[in-house]
Amino acid sequence: CDPTKFCSDPCNISPEQRQTDTINLLETVSDPILLATINTPQNKAFTFLLDDDDVVVCPQDDNVLQIYILAVLFFSMNGPTSSLSLSWLVTANECDWVGLECADDVVTTITIDSRDLTGTIPSELGKL
Repeated sequence: CDPTKFCSDPCNISPEQRQTDTINLLETVSDPILLATINTPQNKAFTFLLDDDDVVVCPQDDNVLQIYILAVLFFSMNGPTSSLSLSWLVTANECDWVGLECADDVVTTITIDSRDLTGTIPSELGKL
């Protein structure tokens, strides 16, 4: 590893820069207040992007907004208590999540039925 780079961070930027860059990107689709407010779907999705050990999302990745918006949908619809919790936010490629169809790694269709989901569809979904 080149000692001038951040070898422990897969994004090759410092953790602080990763957080700052991710916030700046997410603020293009979400209200900054919702991102910063603990326990909002937006904050939970942001925390997922930064802290999940299985899925490392870098702010420069092409699909970071897509993953974030899908995570906001998941948390807005009480996904953690639904059957979606077994298949969403668990693999690196969101196109493998149940109910999603993709073309060239871009989500084109979401078909999730009710699957024990309750809540409000977030406005971010319109920016997918």
